[in-house]
Amino acid sequence: MAADEENEKIWQDVRDTPMSIKLDFTDAVEEHFKCSTCQDLPYKPVTTECKHNVCLSCLKRAFKNDYTNCPACRADLKDESQDVNEKLQAALSNIMVGYEGSRD
Repeated sequence: MAADEENEKIWQDVRDTPMSIKLDFTDAVEEHFKCSTCQDLPYKPVTTECKHNVCLSCLKRAFKNDYTNCPACRADLKDESQDVNEKLQAALSNIMVGYEGSRD
């Protein structure tokens, strides 16, 4: 989590969420990081310039259809904003059991 500097504020919001059991933590991660397009944890997450996270496949599908706005806030995005945030992907893989197992 600490390595994902692009999402430092979101990780802090997760840490600030009241928690009594581990499930509270994973629920907070799911709520704070879900893709605004598919409403699931972003697979191969892309962190946009406006600091939102979306699945690479969701973003590529939007760009293919000439929609180049952030699905969360509608900010204009550049084509080069399609780089996977490897640090976020690693953190989600470590936190969420089976995160990558059923994808691809």
